[in-house]
Amino acid sequence: MLTQEQLARTLFPLGGMIKNEVRSIAETQGFSNAHKHDSQDICFVRSGSYVDFIEEYTGKKYPEGVFTNRSGNILGTHKGVIR
Repeated sequence: MLTQEQLARTLFPLGGMIKNEVRSIAETQGFSNAHKHDSQDICFVRSGSYVDFIEEYTGKKYPEGVFTNRSGNILGTHKGVIR
């Protein structure tokens, strides 16, 4: 949501450090997340429901649909492309 002008003036002070260095500093400073497990998830989706987040963010609903072969025969159904 930042503009290019804002990004051009933004400093990322941890950018030159590796994760172990950052965790060491966090531990020294008494940060509660110094030993937090790594995550591959999107950290800002607090509810854990990516579908709910994306539908709310985009204002769209992603309907159920069908799988078809090249001839157009229906092979099965799905719960929506977002799922």
